[in-house]
Amino acid sequence: MSKFKSDNTGVMTMEFMILLPVLLMWFAGMFVFFDAFHKWMKSLKASYTVADLLTRQTSIDDAYIFALDGIFDSISQAKDGDETWLRVSQVKMNGDALELLWTTPTYRDETEEILLFSIEDIRNDIPTMVDNEYVIVVQSYRPFNPLFDWVGISATTFSNTIVAPLRFSSSLANEDHPITSPDTDEGLDSDDPEEAT
Repeated sequence: MSKFKSDNTGVMTMEFMILLPVLLMWFAGMFVFFDAFHKWMKSLKASYTVADLLTRQTSIDDAYIFALDGIFDSISQAKDGDETWLRVSQVKMNGDALELLWTTPTYRDETEEILLFSIEDIRNDIPTMVDNEYVIVVQSYRPFNPLFDWVGISATTFSNTIVAPLRFSSSLANEDHPITSPDTDEGLDSDDPEEAT
């Protein structure tokens, strides 16, 4: 027994076999966390790009917003099976209250409750605005399914909200959602964003 106790043959092999599962779990966890951070950053950068493109326009339509959805997918490196989508809205400060002028989601299934939307959903994301100021709000959604769900990150949806002022006009006209006049309840000329103010 004393000879067996003093025999160190195979100790390194045994230590390796004990630590191997731990190392494999650590590498798998590191990969999942890196993948989640990488996809979140790509989604955030794509959201800023979409918002920047919108701020350079004076008049758009829903087809343009759906085209931006494809740009978002390309920049964020989303796969064909990823159900990414955007919501683009225009918000105006009307006195002391925020007013939602129009909103367009690119979600394909219109029966989903996720399409229900109000100004209260984004109120905390909008900075202080002056009276009659317009901003564009871009909300992006990208599902994330980790390769391993036992590392502490479960399936989730990365969502980003970007608020941006317009560059070349006071408001962004949407031909499919003309801004209405509160006095006459008639649509203003959407091709003239200055008149819509």
